[in-house]
Amino acid sequence: GVSMTLGLATGLLFRGVPDTLAGMQNRAGSLFFTLTFFAFGSMTSIDIFMAERQVFSREQRGGYYRVGTYFISKILLDGALLRVLPAVLYGLISYWLIGMGDRPAQIAIFFLTLCLFNLAAGALSMVIAICSPSAGVANLITIVVQLISLLFGGFLAYIDTVPVWLGWIRFLSIFYYAFEILFVNELQGLNVNVDDVANVDLSVKSNVLLDVFHFDPANLPRDMAALFALYVGWMVVAYVLLWVLHSSSAARIKRAH
Repeated sequence: GVSMTLGLATGLLFRGVPDTLAGMQNRAGSLFFTLTFFAFGSMTSIDIFMAERQVFSREQRGGYYRVGTYFISKILLDGALLRVLPAVLYGLISYWLIGMGDRPAQIAIFFLTLCLFNLAAGALSMVIAICSPSAGVANLITIVVQLISLLFGGFLAYIDTVPVWLGWIRFLSIFYYAFEILFVNELQGLNVNVDDVANVDLSVKSNVLLDVFHFDPANLPRDMAALFALYVGWMVVAYVLLWVLHSSSAARIKRAH
């Protein structure tokens, strides 16, 4: 419901973007807002896991199911119902209202990227939830991590101005990969009219504007692979942490007896 409401609000706010500099800014703004919404929306994983943790520990002690069984059901339900479905509903409402690219490949890349980004954000939140003693601590850590990731996403801070000793952080940022994919996917091949800043009828190839942001269409396969790898990586870390949590809990009970 929240995804559909914000999808409608975003679509109406940025409705019918023109092929001008103002339209390019609106495209970038709508994409950046979309990623920000889903990044912080991933924190729903925290509350759900915290509510289940005591039940999980008790049922594990009773030997009702393996850690892997719980984990697989968790990622299937969390992934399908809280990550993929909201992303698809949001996109179905906002994408055509805004007036994004109408080529089938562009549409497919947009929805695939949004789903991968949301899955990776949810996996990261799950890892933080497993490591945290309370929901409050987990929420705070997640907010800080997502804000840092957002700063290195390539939209707020110009890449060349970031100190070299900090620049490597962007390669751990899901914003960096997702925003490059969505922005390149939307602008590639577009002729941007700049007569709103110059009193002449002049169009600029979108590749020139992409170069300003240091975004390269050739990076799209790498970015897709990186988003998927981050999702799988965080899932593996979450499973290992969950298994360690179960093992340490079982060991304490064994010592107590």
